[in-house]
Amino acid sequence: MPHSRKRFLEPVIRSALSWSPVVGLFGLRQVGKTTLVKELTDALKGEFETFDREIILQRARETPAQFLQRDSLLTIDEAQKAPQIFSIMKDLIGIKRKPGRFLLTGSVRFTLKKEIRESLTGRIVMKELLPFSLAEALQIEKSVFLKEAFHALSGSHHGSSEHSLFDQFKRKLKYTSPRQLSRLLVCGGLPVPCFARDSQKRKMWFEAYFETLLTRDVVLVEPSLFSLSFRQGLSFLKELALAQGNEVILSDSAIKSSLTPLMARRLLRTLEILALVDMIPPDIRSQKAIRKSQVEWKDSGLWGYLTGQEQDNCLSDIKAVHLLLTQEFRSQISDFDDAIFWYFYRNRDGADIPWIFKKGGQSVALKFYPSEVPASHDWRILKKFVNENKSSLALVLGPEKSTPTVLDKKIWFLPFNLVF
Repeated sequence: MPHSRKRFLEPVIRSALSWSPVVGLFGLRQVGKTTLVKELTDALKGEFETFDREIILQRARETPAQFLQRDSLLTIDEAQKAPQIFSIMKDLIGIKRKPGRFLLTGSVRFTLKKEIRESLTGRIVMKELLPFSLAEALQIEKSVFLKEAFHALSGSHHGSSEHSLFDQFKRKLKYTSPRQLSRLLVCGGLPVPCFARDSQKRKMWFEAYFETLLTRDVVLVEPSLFSLSFRQGLSFLKELALAQGNEVILSDSAIKSSLTPLMARRLLRTLEILALVDMIPPDIRSQKAIRKSQVEWKDSGLWGYLTGQEQDNCLSDIKAVHLLLTQEFRSQISDFDDAIFWYFYRNRDGADIPWIFKKGGQSVALKFYPSEVPASHDWRILKKFVNENKSSLALVLGPEKSTPTVLDKKIWFLPFNLVF
């Protein structure tokens, strides 16, 4: 069964429970949160409760203090359905700050819900369970691409030559077959479609997923959207899918979806809270810089269903490859002990850098080009970036059969399938 596959986040959660009183796990609906925490709770001899069961939810709402008083770890699935427990939880932790008291899951970002955030600030470690990465789906060793990029950047300060650093970097990476990447792109990383062999069953699953999302989940998060019809919601989602990797022009999306601007704004915020999309902030490097956030989808399968992505030619679609890379980078960011901040840069002349990752004073900038050997004017924006940022490295990603090359000082060219 796909649900029995080992999740790479499991030891991270176990470690967090050893020192934090509350650990929160959020992520897309159906991403596998419940399966993961049930197995972990059993291993730690804790108690598991789910608010998907009405009788349990009612008990927590009526007597929250009594409900939360347990001698061992208490795991609460879909905890956001009873927000009144969070203030009680805060009081209990204040009286006895014991590690590993509560493990909470939710299909919403707890920290984006005001009433929950205010109760748990400074008391909770938040982790996101992402859709299966390629390595996780195949149960193989995780890619170290981003870690090695920052490692190479650190090595450049110790007198190592550009070519020796580049060779060391290449040796740590592995090529991934286009067939595996194509399947991941079309199926996505949510457990059921990720491991389903029948494309028709996957399609039916995606249809049911979006129906539940728009007719139930959205209203639970934002009750003011009760009048949103399924047709309007699906139309907005398709507009959002077309905007993948770019800033969202809400006024246009609202008109095309027959929504008011206010409804469109609230719906976008709700989809972010439900972990369907990320809104990536811009790196404002010049007067011409775009200042709006850009949208990045969490799962390529959901995005592909909305855009009609076909498996035969999916890796020839620049936007599809961008999303595939984004998903892998997001997964690799979660492996860092230090905080990694993700920005993008785009100016009104069309020059852009989709991925700028910052760790302390270091920056790694990446851009994908569909050509074998990009002309110098294609990566001029990256050269400007490394010249303006002393501790930085730029990586140009090309087609899977490209030859790895040193393009310039601190600018390297690699096939994109070395990322995975």
